[in-house]
Amino acid sequence: MKKHLLLLLFATIGTVAFAQVVNPGGGPVDYSKHMLYVGVKGGVNLSSMSQPDQCDLYDGMGLGYHGGVAFLARFGKATDYSAPGTGLLGVGVEAKYKLQSVKTAAADESGKANANLGVTYLDVPVYAQIYPFYKSGTMSNLYIEVGPDFGFVLGRSPKTLTYNNLGNDVTFHIDNNESKLKGMDIRVMAGLGYNFPIKNEDQEAKQLIGINARYYMGFNKLAGNFNSKMSNIEISVSWMFNVGKL
Repeated sequence: MKKHLLLLLFATIGTVAFAQVVNPGGGPVDYSKHMLYVGVKGGVNLSSMSQPDQCDLYDGMGLGYHGGVAFLARFGKATDYSAPGTGLLGVGVEAKYKLQSVKTAAADESGKANANLGVTYLDVPVYAQIYPFYKSGTMSNLYIEVGPDFGFVLGRSPKTLTYNNLGNDVTFHIDNNESKLKGMDIRVMAGLGYNFPIKNEDQEAKQLIGINARYYMGFNKLAGNFNSKMSNIEISVSWMFNVGKL
């Protein structure tokens, strides 16, 4: 009888202790593993362009900007006792307004020399994230990301670019009735970032303040007769809020 009472006492103490470790704040134990975040993101980008066949049109990188909304899901737990959304993997998608601009050696339709070529996009990157140090106390929110990016063209400027090549004018139609520029660009994106979590009493990241750097490599020609490809470097900051567990 005494053995049974001792076993019952030890089992009760062990159960209470385990519940306190899993959920120090008390109440029912939460077995959710994944976190979903929604927020805003914005920053600047530097764009470059490959030369077209007709001439050396590209003359240098141009400064642009971007801003929009972001969605992120981070999966799993670093350990059995960690807060949800601290695991190895995450996935995300964004929808941003983005201006890509490059310097050219051509004149626009008004005669302005060295005019910039600007293209605005609805930019939709879709990506997977890996947190290589997810079990580390200080580096657990450092991530590497990669994925495709879809750019839907919203606008272009100027209307024309004219390059004088040894006395012969080469004209590219950018934004008028003769425009041949495509309405969509597909790129491959790779990046590196870090999220600074703002945690609650259960050590769950209720908000994320993030910094991020990416490189977008363009694969699509701007047009059939304008075979330049645009790529860009992007620097961003984000502010995201936890909207639930998965």
